[in-house]
Amino acid sequence: MEACFVAGADPELMIRSPKGELVSAIGLVPGTKKRPKKVKNGAVQRDNVMAEFNIAPANSSEEFKSNIRDVLAALAKIVHPNKLVVQASANFPESALESAESKVFGCDPDFDSWALAMNRIDGTAAFSTFRSAGGHLHIGKRKGIKDMLEDPYGKVEVVKMLDIFVGIPSIFMDPDKTAPARRALYGKAGAHRPKPYGVEYRALGNFWVRSPALTDIVYALADVAIRLCADGKSGEVITLVGGPDVVQETINQSKKVQARKIFGGLHQFIPHSTLSQLAELDAKTDLYDAWGL
Repeated sequence: MEACFVAGADPELMIRSPKGELVSAIGLVPGTKKRPKKVKNGAVQRDNVMAEFNIAPANSSEEFKSNIRDVLAALAKIVHPNKLVVQASANFPESALESAESKVFGCDPDFDSWALAMNRIDGTAAFSTFRSAGGHLHIGKRKGIKDMLEDPYGKVEVVKMLDIFVGIPSIFMDPDKTAPARRALYGKAGAHRPKPYGVEYRALGNFWVRSPALTDIVYALADVAIRLCADGKSGEVITLVGGPDVVQETINQSKKVQARKIFGGLHQFIPHSTLSQLAELDAKTDLYDAWGL
């Protein structure tokens, strides 16, 4: 499906040893934030103890999945015989946190589209063994949404709609019991960074990387959100779901029942093919089996 936007992503994954222990990406994964290691259709790097990858911008869901598959394959080879793990948060063994690099967290602030304010960074995280992994979407300008994603308020409205059509269903699509703990630290409703090309949507965890089917669904839901925003219907949709407070409460407090109820009221906007995929979804699919790694 060709979308009305150009999509990128920079998910983070954990790494487990053959013995089942969480290990650090430091010393294992090449590339850093400033100097990513280029691979086919993207790059890999370490971010704190996580293995992170980013993909080349994609113009369609098929290209989006293809780019993810190529970069995942490269990253899986790099960490072998260890395994990449899709998990939202965990307490790492202290042995994995001895490096000074493991105590350095991203310093660039992100922002809350609902409060129109900068989110605060928890500076105490460096003293804890707790680490979390995100699955951020990058939304870029293309034709009909070019003006919208060049305007600061347009970016904000896009993020609000992504919260409704991607963030809210993510609450019940993700079976990971460690996801609420990640969200308590970062990734709350409205979290984003404005970019020259559009926005980086930061509310999502890494659950959707688990399989091409999940990736398809998230991509299609993002397309719905952006198209409705481009049509000037964001205010109408926000009112329909109960207002800003309901959206934030549902995501920030990980309210699965409420998320399903809200999403049920949005089915008229969602393609039937996407609803069918959701109904048949197996969110526990193994990462390696799903992507053929």
